[in-house]
Amino acid sequence: MTAARSRKADGSPLGSAGWRGILKGVVLVAVLGGLAAAAPGWAVKEVTVSVDGTRLTQATLKPTVAGVLAEVSVELGDDDRVYPGLTAPVTRGLLIEVRKAFPVALRVGGREVRLQTAASTVGELLREAGVELGALDEVTPALDTRLPGPATVQVVRVRLEERWEEQTVPHDVLRWAEPTLAAGSTRVIRQGRDGLDRVHVELRFEDGNLVERRELARERVQEPVAKIVGIGQRQGGAQVVRTPQGPKRFSRVLEVLATAYTPGPESTAPYTDGLTATGVVARRGVVAVDPTVIPLGSHLYIPGYGLGVAADVGAAIKGRRIDLLYEDLGEALRFGRQYVKVYVLDE
Repeated sequence: MTAARSRKADGSPLGSAGWRGILKGVVLVAVLGGLAAAAPGWAVKEVTVSVDGTRLTQATLKPTVAGVLAEVSVELGDDDRVYPGLTAPVTRGLLIEVRKAFPVALRVGGREVRLQTAASTVGELLREAGVELGALDEVTPALDTRLPGPATVQVVRVRLEERWEEQTVPHDVLRWAEPTLAAGSTRVIRQGRDGLDRVHVELRFEDGNLVERRELARERVQEPVAKIVGIGQRQGGAQVVRTPQGPKRFSRVLEVLATAYTPGPESTAPYTDGLTATGVVARRGVVAVDPTVIPLGSHLYIPGYGLGVAADVGAAIKGRRIDLLYEDLGEALRFGRQYVKVYVLDE
């Protein structure tokens, strides 16, 4: 059998030059197809570049993020951040985020440093700076606060400490009427002594400085002992007042506002031991006074009440006020509140 000769479209036979042209075209198409299949990265891709929130869209042939940023003229500083990384491959629709670094003043434990950061939140900034937080430390602004730009961040180091301390309890000074001393003279009848308390306190330190002291408990170790000063009462030419017990000499008379109380808890709580401030048993005849007006120990006569002794004090008994002790609550209530005369006797 004789092979048929190839012919052109017009029926004339193909020469060797014609075959060579056809083969070149086939090879070129195959090569281009192979390159397109083997290197899809050569295709144009559309990406979005965001710099601190400002976006632009870019069609690119660049294979990596670094190439795209160079193509759109984004210059990076040492502390700037890029998401994804500079070597990440470019894909269709990729979002490239660039966060430019900004200055931050960071104060930790009273010391301040200035740094450049691209952190998005306060917490991220502290992690980046290697700041470890204690359980009580205070951060301003809060850890989840976003950092849009230059800012000041403060970390206050907080420490609590508990301890027992000793505290002095000052003693009182009581004035006691002393009829054997001349008026205007004084004598120390008993020396005073301070008391002592043990106090459990909680101390709060901020950046090493004590800012708060809170008392948790208190124990009395030693009771204070009041100092008693005798005040001279002896005077010449004393006057006389008539009492149910007979005439009594007195050195002066005062008009005061009088109230009444009883030795029971309704009047003396929380002090329920039955003793007055001077250690005298609480009973009728005890009168609470302001020692700066009527010295403790003074013998008194109050019309309508009788004889008494200034042997107690009271928080509300200030100035020209007295409190008369009754053993019966009903009697005390009936007395109520009234102005009376008080005779300070020469006894």
